Amino acid sequence: MNERIKAIRKKLGLSQTDFAERIAISRSALAKIESGENRPSERTQLLICDKFGINREWLQTGQGERLRRAACDELIPRLHQVLVRYPTIANMIGQLLNVAEESDLARLNELLLKIEQENDQV
Repeated sequence: MNERIKAIRKKLGLSQTDFAERIAISRSALAKIESGENRPSERTQLLICDKFGINREWLQTGQGERLRRAACDELIPRLHQVLVRYPTIANMIGQLLNVAEESDLARLNELLLKIEQENDQV
């Protein structure tokens, strides 16, 4: 599981500090998890799955799909909302989606949520 957690973090392009903050643990705790020194708690596993749309079975065993289907399903309406607001990037995003991996879709989902939250604060 430690290698899968590290792979998730790297696919998202996050530092250990940033990833750890998002799942409410310290950077040193994450480093110990990634090295295999410690096993993530049930709470930490759930936070990783919930925050990044990861399939719990895949996280624990490496079996099944990496992303939960719901994570992909949530992406479609969020993407639509952003594309309506920013039509100049619609074509570019469409081209990227044609070649995107599942982990890229999860990261895009997270970025779109962040954009929505920032716009709601303005």
